[in-house]
Amino acid sequence: MASTVEKPVVINNNKKKLAVPIKSGETIYHGCVGVVKTTGYGYNHASTIKDMNGIQYVGIWADETVNTTGLPAATTADGSISGAGEIKSAPAGDRTVRVLYLDGQINIAMAGLTQADLGKVVYASDNFTFSLTEVGLPVGRISKVLSATLAELDINEFGGMKHIPKSGELFAITKNITTGSAAEAIFTTNAPFAFEIVDVIIQPRGASTNGTMKITDGTSDITDAMTCAVDKTIDRAATIDDAKSTIAAGGSLVVVCAGDTVGNTIGLVTVIAIRS
Repeated sequence: MASTVEKPVVINNNKKKLAVPIKSGETIYHGCVGVVKTTGYGYNHASTIKDMNGIQYVGIWADETVNTTGLPAATTADGSISGAGEIKSAPAGDRTVRVLYLDGQINIAMAGLTQADLGKVVYASDNFTFSLTEVGLPVGRISKVLSATLAELDINEFGGMKHIPKSGELFAITKNITTGSAAEAIFTTNAPFAFEIVDVIIQPRGASTNGTMKITDGTSDITDAMTCAVDKTIDRAATIDDAKSTIAAGGSLVVVCAGDTVGNTIGLVTVIAIRS
């Protein structure tokens, strides 16, 4: 359930942070999920936020807003915190600045976990409720299953994607294949949301006699077999099956390599898609 107190989480391997002003009237909590909206202000992640529309960043708050009693409190229009009289950090606007972690790993409580959940996308339906069901905002992947009720969350890690796109937004997924095989998985029953593939580009990074690559959903072909035989000679999908090209949330996306020596069929795969 949503938290109204700070959570003493420990974050590991954090490299990216964002300092943002907190929107007037918002109360944020250390260790809980926060967002930065397209307004440029930080907010507590509430259950009313259903998807990434209007959201620029998702992360974990490194700070909280507290008043002189030490309790979480809302920011005010003059840039201070209720009951705190915090010194204003900017000459105008909503000015209480706090830090949002954009990457790293934290431990989170969930239910019914098994080792098979490793790598699956985690969603937050509010600031401290996590599940594998596509409700709320995708916040990362499970990087360790610690028990049936505890997992390590790799914040904002979504495989070949650098960010989570909004509905209707064009985005790219990349996979660098260094040793070809008949099943190079991009997603294995863990696509973070539904999307439609509109283009695929192959950049060979080595020679492979009769080498080809194609995109499948793990069962059915989505594209034709693209040539991946001559180093640096790019090919792209000549056909895309529109009956198979939409990948469902929780679906699979696989690159199938072939050739006289399949291990030599290597290269950078770029999938262009639109989020449903």
